[in-house]
Amino acid sequence: IQKIASIYLNQHGEVGLRLFSKLDKAKEHVAPLAIGDWIEMSVDLDNNRADFGVWRWKTVGWPPVLHLASAAGIDFGGILPELEHTKGRAIGYMACVVKNSGTSMRLGS
Repeated sequence: IQKIASIYLNQHGEVGLRLFSKLDKAKEHVAPLAIGDWIEMSVDLDNNRADFGVWRWKTVGWPPVLHLASAAGIDFGGILPELEHTKGRAIGYMACVVKNSGTSMRLGS
């Protein structure tokens, strides 16, 4: 993780940027993450934009439904410089880092 350029969302809802070992937190943020949240991540590599959404279960009424509780986006084109190995190509990877024992994640699309 410390040897890549990345955009991330942490458990406190902070959007951050990592360029190798340098960390920089953006002004953008979402609500702090809670157990049961669904995290949406949309990345537009052509327009250099990443958006995050936090979806929560609305338990009033039946059946429970997910609603968008918080969202934030960041334009990263001017923040992350073009790296030599990615020049002229719109490429990227998605990863999820889970640190706490007993925690699980599920990918959906």
